[in-house]
Amino acid sequence: MKKLNSSGEIKPSYEKLEEKVRLLESERQKTNQLIKDYEEESSKYKTLVENAMDAIVIVQGNKIVFANQQALNLYACTSIEQVKDLNFTNFIAEEYRLPMLEKGILRESGADVANKYEFKAIRLDGTEFDAEISVGRVLYHGKYARQAMIRDVSEKKQMMESLVKNEYKFRSLVENIPDVIYSLDQSANVVAVNLPSSDFFGFEEAEILGKPFSVFMHPDDREWIFHSFLEAIETKRQITRNLHFRIIAKDGSVQWVEANTHMQFDENGNYFREEGVIRNITERKQMEEQLIQAKEQAISANKLKSEFLANMSHELRTPLHGILGFAKLGKERKEVLSKEKQHQYFKEIHESGLRLLYLLNDILDLSRLEAGKADYNFEIEKISPLIDIVIGELKVPIKEKRISLFFHRPNFRDTAFMDREKILQVIRNLLSNAIKFCRPNGEINIVYTRKKNELVLSVLDDGMGVPENELETIFDKFVQSSKTKSPAGGTGLGLAICKKIIDDHNGHIWAENNPDTGAKISFSLPQNQPNRF
Repeated sequence: MKKLNSSGEIKPSYEKLEEKVRLLESERQKTNQLIKDYEEESSKYKTLVENAMDAIVIVQGNKIVFANQQALNLYACTSIEQVKDLNFTNFIAEEYRLPMLEKGILRESGADVANKYEFKAIRLDGTEFDAEISVGRVLYHGKYARQAMIRDVSEKKQMMESLVKNEYKFRSLVENIPDVIYSLDQSANVVAVNLPSSDFFGFEEAEILGKPFSVFMHPDDREWIFHSFLEAIETKRQITRNLHFRIIAKDGSVQWVEANTHMQFDENGNYFREEGVIRNITERKQMEEQLIQAKEQAISANKLKSEFLANMSHELRTPLHGILGFAKLGKERKEVLSKEKQHQYFKEIHESGLRLLYLLNDILDLSRLEAGKADYNFEIEKISPLIDIVIGELKVPIKEKRISLFFHRPNFRDTAFMDREKILQVIRNLLSNAIKFCRPNGEINIVYTRKKNELVLSVLDDGMGVPENELETIFDKFVQSSKTKSPAGGTGLGLAICKKIIDDHNGHIWAENNPDTGAKISFSLPQNQPNRF
């Protein structure tokens, strides 16, 4: 039963009062704990904000209410008082203010707007810089505010711009470089290729990708390159190689290339990729070969010159010794010599003089022909009369060696477009050689043939012939066949003179060996070329 006091009110029990006190104390303790937790969190947040790497600004009603030290440094301020209560838009470049305000309004209305973007910021001293901002909502002293994290990205933008420029330069360089850049996979298939403006020897990129690189190589180079590849793999390390090999172009032509390759291996020593650059060096190779040939020709020419001078020394001395020797004998014995002896001496002097004259004429003729100073008088002429003239001139040596000479006269028109005197010289030289190399009691044949618009004249002897490897070189200057050198051989100029004359007639001269024995030298002349010269 409830107790009443003197005024008639119900008196609260002592137990319930104690319970209320306990509840109030518990609430107080919770409140104190919340305050303590809040103070701890605020302290942590403040420490975090103050030590943040980025600038942090809190804005309420567009006015700055807080800025950490990084923000003060970023905006060139010395204290918070310099920026506090200033409008945040003062620190935004004019062209960015309206767009940023619009984004803020949209964000406050709940629209999905990016909270991170770049803009142009202004320092307190008026200088501008590129900035990146991240915006979020926070409670600041019990009121909602905007927290902005700001970062100076000027160096980053400059670096990106530099990278873009460098990438453009590199791409432009790669695209315009005249070399081919390629990459091969573990199976040596082409997985990447950058073709120069001149493409890869006629191939398009689609015709190269995915194919084994070896299919583009010259068959003769594949084996040694494959062995080189295997040898490099066995080293199990990164290796750079410089290779020269041939490529078969799309049109079938052979092109020389220089490849600088770099093979790559993983940490376990397994090959996994090759990259390289290929350059077309066909012209360089051709120049190198030309230089080698020129060097060999120069060495050969120098050797021939030495041999020629040695031969000339002998050829000049022999007739001179004959002339001087018989002249001396005639002078010393003129009182006692009979007319027969005197006649013999004069004959020897005359023959030696002729030999010397022929030699000097050969040298002078060849010099004039090579210098382009020889005069030509081209006409349509018959060759048969020229052969008859030469046979008549050489009757004596033919008779002395008892040679049977057969001139097979043609049954067709034997005219040709030629210089009469020059062709006489060629026929005289060829028939003289045939007589010189023919065996005693031997046989010489002069034969005509005709091929299309050409007349072909051949002189065949039954001498010792010419070695197969010398059939072309005997027409070079100062060269004699190894079988026909002294005593039968001459100066080595006669056939060189013949070749030059026939070349100037737009003809051809060549040597062959007869099936049985002896040599056959032929030359061709155009039968009708009035517009040639």
